[in-house]
Amino acid sequence: MNVITSALICRMFSTSLTEDVRLIAEDIEVVSEKIDDPVLCQKIEQFVQAPFEIQEIYRRDAGESMTMS
Repeated sequence: MNVITSALICRMFSTSLTEDVRLIAEDIEVVSEKIDDPVLCQKIEQFVQAPFEIQEIYRRDAGESMTMS
């Protein structure tokens, strides 16, 4: 594969990712408006942005608290 072809493929991939990010951001805005609770939205954002290991700790804690109820 030559340099021009590689550059074109990289550009196409980058454009596609940029569009995907924009669409996801729009979806997030719509859901945030429906939830209408800034604190809950912030907690969800923190969870989603946390490393997988931290998410697993939260899931385990939530599962334990559900069984205690």
